[in-house]
Amino acid sequence: MQSLFNSSSVGEESSALFAIRMKQWFRILLSVFLAFSLLIGVVYAVGSGLPQAHTVSLSTELPLTPDKLYPKLRNFREFPSWQKNLESVEPVSEISWKEKDTSGDTITYAIVKEEPNRMFETKIMDEDLPFGGSWTFEISETKDGSRLTITENGYVYSPIFRFVAHYVMGNDSSIKTYLEYLNSALNREKVSK
Repeated sequence: MQSLFNSSSVGEESSALFAIRMKQWFRILLSVFLAFSLLIGVVYAVGSGLPQAHTVSLSTELPLTPDKLYPKLRNFREFPSWQKNLESVEPVSEISWKEKDTSGDTITYAIVKEEPNRMFETKIMDEDLPFGGSWTFEISETKDGSRLTITENGYVYSPIFRFVAHYVMGNDSSIKTYLEYLNSALNREKVSK
């Protein structure tokens, strides 16, 4: 009988130990959940304090004259050949197109203002997105080619996305990526000539 009593006692001890460990795991999971909720709350609160609208500009010098650079920037049918983030472009009209990126997302753009070889403005035409805005491309002649200035007038509705755009990615990240792709394409063209 003594051995039966001992095995029962061992079973009770392991049940008690299991209950203690489960409580510890529950506290850990609850702490992680509360910390994550607090983080999301802080991100939301800080993002809510940021304005929906933003304006950023970046400029670069390029070795093409305005009459050579302008068509490169304006010819949306060729965008997938040099913008690595684009899978395809579907023309809607001579001034409007749909871009499908490598993530599968599609955005419709249109040229809303244009002065050949000097400037043009593109605008996101989809109204059901959590963001929108326009880019203005300004080209001026320099002694070695052109100076390109891109100005983004954008807006972001979601406070969480505003926080990420402002503090994590930077509001100018899309322009920086675009200019990197453009410079890479121009360097490849220069090498192939």
